[in-house]
Amino acid sequence: MKSPKSNRKRTIRTDGDADASTEKQLLCIKCKKCCQEIGLFTYTGFYEDTEEEVVHFYQTRGFNVVRDKTGLLYLTMKLSCPHLTKEGCDMYEHRPEICRKYSGREEYGDACLWSTLDKKK
Repeated sequence: MKSPKSNRKRTIRTDGDADASTEKQLLCIKCKKCCQEIGLFTYTGFYEDTEEEVVHFYQTRGFNVVRDKTGLLYLTMKLSCPHLTKEGCDMYEHRPEICRKYSGREEYGDACLWSTLDKKK
């Protein structure tokens, strides 16, 4: 899927220009965690194999696997978004809806810089 064309390439600016970026956007660009790796959840109950076999399957394919007590596996792999540049997202104004709604706090907890906003309140 091609991104919408525009006459001017736009990015989230990181130079502190308040008109160009919100505090939340600046934190995102500083961290970039969500844009530098892909993550998904799976449930070990979906598989006929043992949990150890499922974990091994994903680990041998390059995924980092985090288990939780309920049988949920959180799989992550380093895979940067093709629209991520040093300056930020090169299609920020036209980014997909999932990017607009996403919050890394659920997956990354305190490692997501947005959590610092919660602490200010």
